[in-house]
Amino acid sequence: MAEIKDIAKFENRNKLIAFAGTDPGIRESGTSLKISGRISKRGSVSLRRYVYLMAVSVIKYNNYFKDYYCKKKEEGFPHRKAIIALVNKLLRIIFALLTRKQKFNMELIAAN
Repeated sequence: MAEIKDIAKFENRNKLIAFAGTDPGIRESGTSLKISGRISKRGSVSLRRYVYLMAVSVIKYNNYFKDYYCKKKEEGFPHRKAIIALVNKLLRIIFALLTRKQKFNMELIAAN
């Protein structure tokens, strides 16, 4: 919350993900665009660090998020890429909760 401050400044969840710097990096050269295999790392370093720590913790203590991480690993993602996928999922959930002014409810998350 301290890093995001006001959720209204983000038009959509992708803007929040970009602010955290966990969106894919894009390399431009002339007329060519290439999406690199790395995150952009633009935006808030602190937010990126906190959400990373959240992701590591929810893998240990929450079966829903652990299953999501394991699913990404089974799809062939390396550990760090699977963690970033989980980080982006957490950011999407945070965005939805803040814009709807709701509290976290595991039953609602698991139903979607």
